[in-house]
Amino acid sequence: MKAFKLSLVLLLSISLTAAHAQAEKYEQLFAQGNEAYIAERYDEAITYFQTILAEGVHSAELYLNLGNAYLKNKNTAASILYYERGLLIDPGNERILNNLSFAENQRLDKIDPLPLPLGQRVVNSLFALIPLKAWGAISIVFGAIGLTLYVIYRLKKRKLWWRASIAFYLLSLVLYGLTLKAKTLLENDTSAIVFEPRVLVVSEPKSEAPVVFELHEGTKVQILERFQEYTQIRIANGQSGWMKDSELRRIKLSN
Repeated sequence: MKAFKLSLVLLLSISLTAAHAQAEKYEQLFAQGNEAYIAERYDEAITYFQTILAEGVHSAELYLNLGNAYLKNKNTAASILYYERGLLIDPGNERILNNLSFAENQRLDKIDPLPLPLGQRVVNSLFALIPLKAWGAISIVFGAIGLTLYVIYRLKKRKLWWRASIAFYLLSLVLYGLTLKAKTLLENDTSAIVFEPRVLVVSEPKSEAPVVFELHEGTKVQILERFQEYTQIRIANGQSGWMKDSELRRIKLSN
């Protein structure tokens, strides 16, 4: 039994040491990337940041710095892609939002978006302020407060406590519903970025089909479906068509 405990402690110690060494390695790569960026060696900075990503490490700060390096390197499409990926982790990050807005102003395509449904606008506004997980926790807290107030009502028999418990229960249900809606929108998101300087969007998934409009690098699209080497996309103003799948990069990474 003692030998087993000793082996377990040793194994845990080795695991913690290895994890610490990996963390130090990533911190060093990140620092080297930042140094290269400050020295305006943007290709080198990109290599350091991409090395960290290749190891499966993701953070809003990493995506922000990588987006900045691509933007300085005159690669608008890549900068927008990585800013968007950073926002998947931290939707309310002001630095990413500001830099994304600047990068989007560099695009050739100026598309007036269709207005979003009211429910989606409300959800987007709420979850841009506080992360999704936090709203889920808040809804649970409100539910617990509602239960506590109901217990007090049962003891005190005053309607004020009853009304307060109902109010918190309703708030809990509303927030929980919005959290589920936001989670569904996030899981079903099929956004992608055009990665070619100029793309011809055609009416059908074949090379000889008529061209309906053209797009340029950095434009964000929604993927509708795929057929062989083609992908049907929709842009912000509602127009849709087909383009080569190789001309796109998905924002959300597949698990």
